[in-house]
Amino acid sequence: MATVKRINTTYTINAPEIIINGNLTVLGEETIVNTTDLAISDNIIILNNGEIGAGVTKGNAGIVIDRGSLLSAVFGWDETIDKWVISPDGVNFANIASFTGNGVISAVEDDLNPQLGGNLNTLSSEIFSSNDNVIINDSIRLKTQPTPANVAESSTLYSNTISGGTTGLYVVNNTITAGEELVTKTRAFGFSLIL
Repeated sequence: MATVKRINTTYTINAPEIIINGNLTVLGEETIVNTTDLAISDNIIILNNGEIGAGVTKGNAGIVIDRGSLLSAVFGWDETIDKWVISPDGVNFANIASFTGNGVISAVEDDLNPQLGGNLNTLSSEIFSSNDNVIINDSIRLKTQPTPANVAESSTLYSNTISGGTTGLYVVNNTITAGEELVTKTRAFGFSLIL
């Protein structure tokens, strides 16, 4: 039989440990937990629980990090744009990524200087620019590899053993299927004198 105990003032329990054998339901505007470490054994935490509308009707949901005298940082979901967002101050937000209809990431956004912590494997996909040519502002090092197969309507540049052209750079295309070495300016000048 349910028991209701009404208390009109603060009620404090002083005990080294409190064990509740059953569910705990807290009804109120705010729940404050003052602990040094909070350990949660559940593998899923649900935010915005009990939502009855389509999407997050309050606009967004997420995790806020209190930074003391600085503005709070935020990691969350913005329902108005259907994207995950982050913010260092709770005011200026950046999109983390957008997704296709099947849940696959279609674009990493707003990071104007992305950096990888490891190798980039494109899984035979292309690297391209939809606005202009792909610009590489650094040197490129090609590892030596066997002659690749020709791909229609393209030229493939690859590295192999340095030979008469003295570059070690070879090309394969529709007319050159066995691979031919590109020639340095000095070697080309020498060949022109011979010819």
